[in-house]
Amino acid sequence: MKYKFHFIVLLTLSLLWFSHPEVNAQMAKIPSFRIVELNGETYQSESLAKDKPILILYFSPECDDCLAFMHLFFNHITDFNDVSIVMITYLPIKEAAGFIQKYHIDNYKHIVIGTEEYSLTVMKYYRIEHIPFAALYDKNGNLISLYQQEIPIKELISKLRQSQ
Repeated sequence: MKYKFHFIVLLTLSLLWFSHPEVNAQMAKIPSFRIVELNGETYQSESLAKDKPILILYFSPECDDCLAFMHLFFNHITDFNDVSIVMITYLPIKEAAGFIQKYHIDNYKHIVIGTEEYSLTVMKYYRIEHIPFAALYDKNGNLISLYQQEIPIKELISKLRQSQ
């Protein structure tokens, strides 16, 4: 009976540990995803630059918190010059067209922006409940940090520098 109890406790703790979103993401590499860019082309996670840190930003161009973060982010964009950045939304990409123009995203060759639309692959992978969301990976594709809703830009830059 004692062993059954220990087994049940161990099983329960294991399930709780493995079901925690941050732990799941930390155990894995960059998720496989496909997004559609404004020009209609498909971009896949396999196309990410190798040997560069990677920043995945999940946002909505209609979200006030996202827009506030993006304003700060683009004020510090030079700190991210050597980073592959993927900006993903769930909205149709045409709804992000104004956002793309406002921040002149086409001028940044290291930024890809697109929609995952109805697949919600990235949203499900990270179990995103609040946006903006950021996942920072080192040049080997290992997770450094996850942020939901509040993304402290200075901390993000600091962790990026530490990983290089």
